[in-house]
Amino acid sequence: MNFIHGIFVTIFVSSVSSQPSFLIETPLTYNEVAAICQRINNGGTVCASTPGCDVDNRGQYYSCNNGLPTESSTPGDLSVPLGQCAPNFYCYNNRCTPNSPICQLPPFTCPGEGNFPDPSDCLRYYNCAYDMQSDQYNYKILSCKKGFPFYPYSADGSPCRRGGSNYCITTTCRPGITEWRPLNYFNGTEDQYAVFCQNGQFSFLGACEKGLSIDINDITTTNCIVKCKRNNQKAVYVADKRMFYLCMYGQFSLETCPDNKNFDANTMSCI
Repeated sequence: MNFIHGIFVTIFVSSVSSQPSFLIETPLTYNEVAAICQRINNGGTVCASTPGCDVDNRGQYYSCNNGLPTESSTPGDLSVPLGQCAPNFYCYNNRCTPNSPICQLPPFTCPGEGNFPDPSDCLRYYNCAYDMQSDQYNYKILSCKKGFPFYPYSADGSPCRRGGSNYCITTTCRPGITEWRPLNYFNGTEDQYAVFCQNGQFSFLGACEKGLSIDINDITTTNCIVKCKRNNQKAVYVADKRMFYLCMYGQFSLETCPDNKNFDANTMSCI
């Protein structure tokens, strides 16, 4: 097994801060609402969206009657009237409550632009975007639907992938210890993500380019390294988009894409 140190260093605590915009709720389709109503059968409510704190549709819900959304005359009609929870209440687990866990999340520091996993929740992820005017990263907290955990390399570009818990392993900090905790969030990450725990408390998320791994033995910085684990394993070479790392028999080499092609991190191939 070979290691290269200092390939790519991502500094998370810097002059560029992270600012949350709001927690997004993912609206349900009519068929999804109807399916839940059928399970409830006699009365009840269905949250209009997956749990969230977006001030525009916080606490909205559908009412069910005889296994269907109420006052729905046309199948597939999305204009079913919505109910509204009381002020400062949220619709969570299909009922109005003042204590929605997703509305009480700690601040998140964006590693960069893109989508990043939540260390404690398989469905939740953070969408980070840099805002030049404010010189900071703004982030939204998004949620995949149940059974479709966060997965950033889906072929169709969707951040959510069918597969249940097969692609998701969460992590927690050990009491009183400062360390990196690998976050093998789904198959194929090669320790791309890791949680930095400080005195047993979650501090920030470390993220490397695909194919690179957090050096969990170095707690002084966020250092991304190459680990050769299997033949034909590939990794991004940050310094030149035309090149990539290729591991064979425990050794790695730098390879160049032919015909002036670039190495694509999503497909891990030259395109």
